[in-house]
Amino acid sequence: MFLPVFIGMMRKLYTIIPLTIVVCSCTLFYPACRHNDSILTIMTWNVENLFDDINNGTEYHDFIPGEENWTAEDFHGKMASLSEAIRQIKKGGPDILLLQEIENENVLNIFADTYLKGMSYNHRIFSKEEYQAAGTAVLSRIPMEAVYTHISDKTGVATGRPIVEVHFIVEESSIVIFNNHWKSKSGGEKETEPARREAAYILNRRISLLLEEEPDRPVIIAGDLNEDIDEFEKCDPAYPTALLDIKNLEHFTELYPETDTEKNLLFTQNITPSNNSTSLGLPLLYSCWTDSETGSYFFRKSWERIDHFFLSSSLVDESGMELKDFTVCNYDFLIYPDGGPIKWNRERGEGYSDHLPLILEIFLKD
Repeated sequence: MFLPVFIGMMRKLYTIIPLTIVVCSCTLFYPACRHNDSILTIMTWNVENLFDDINNGTEYHDFIPGEENWTAEDFHGKMASLSEAIRQIKKGGPDILLLQEIENENVLNIFADTYLKGMSYNHRIFSKEEYQAAGTAVLSRIPMEAVYTHISDKTGVATGRPIVEVHFIVEESSIVIFNNHWKSKSGGEKETEPARREAAYILNRRISLLLEEEPDRPVIIAGDLNEDIDEFEKCDPAYPTALLDIKNLEHFTELYPETDTEKNLLFTQNITPSNNSTSLGLPLLYSCWTDSETGSYFFRKSWERIDHFFLSSSLVDESGMELKDFTVCNYDFLIYPDGGPIKWNRERGEGYSDHLPLILEIFLKD
């Protein structure tokens, strides 16, 4: 049984590209249900190069199927390990699971039907460009109302991967979630920043339109953005960054007066009714990260906060659906004693990913 797919674009901003998108409903096998009718649970996790054992010609070199690189044993071993972690982190699994670095729909379906069996992930999305090695995926026990994919058509400033926008119906209300995997810093932080800023631009324009239609619409931006929450301060600031804390906006505009601020995701950790928008006409988002959390990714012996949940103001203003909790899954079984997530190790047949998962809980008010 297949659900209808709605793939949209805004012609002035985006172009439709060749994508592999799978949306399926497996209600013949499992009943769709949530474990807590008052709480919506969402997990985002970059599972680090989850490839199958079939040679499709687009794999990274280390994951071309073969005895020396990547085998069926590796594939199934890693899926078993990841699924075990998900079961330990959240009994019954999250309601919505946002994944990055999934090779294809074959991986997604085996993961859901075999290793996450019984979790009622009846609704599925997979998306990537045809030439790419891996893409993003969504597994959900919540019905999907519509799906849109976005990517820039500006030459020379490619975002790297499609941004997937999914509209869910929860308790007869709509919530919009964007699953992201922005371009990495491989090739240079400054050199690759335009791609991340282009992704921010796409999100800003799309979110602005969604909130113009419905100001109180709950919107969530999630995934691996390959940019730290304090990126602007960390780069000292040698170049404009895609993520920008609203407290740094004045300094930013002084340093880069000619720079288009539409290419910044503006965020704060203290949204109030008086500051839920900006004078620039851009949406102001709430970042779930605080200074008390160390990070989700370990690079050069230090933690980084590059995996994210950003929320629209309606999720933190006590007016309807509301943020209940945000958790960095830094549990002992996922982390080396000396720091850093425990990556999959094919020689030992154990491990998980070089990223930690994040959990978001949304309280569904009457």
